[in-house]
Amino acid sequence: FKDRCRCCEVLSAMGVCMSSSLGPSCVGVLGATGQQGGAVLQALVAKGVSVVAITRNPSSEKAKALAGLSKVEVRQADLDDQKSLEAAFSGCDGAFVVANFWEGM
Repeated sequence: FKDRCRCCEVLSAMGVCMSSSLGPSCVGVLGATGQQGGAVLQALVAKGVSVVAITRNPSSEKAKALAGLSKVEVRQADLDDQKSLEAAFSGCDGAFVVANFWEGM
């Protein structure tokens, strides 16, 4: 596994099987338009996993670019709105969650 990227190592540590069909079929990714979430999204898609890219602003240029990728669906959610998060993660059997700890402080 020397050629695995850091994202693959992180996903493996999270229990996401990257080399077999035993892993999740659809993963919701918070922060998909950012650096960390975006890297995870790319690693998952490269392994054939469908991804729900969850963003505050699906109209942003980054979100639109993600929407054009195969196996990616962009959904809107707000971390302060539980119902929007439930809807965004609906149908996902895995999750990658990253949030801005300092936001609102």
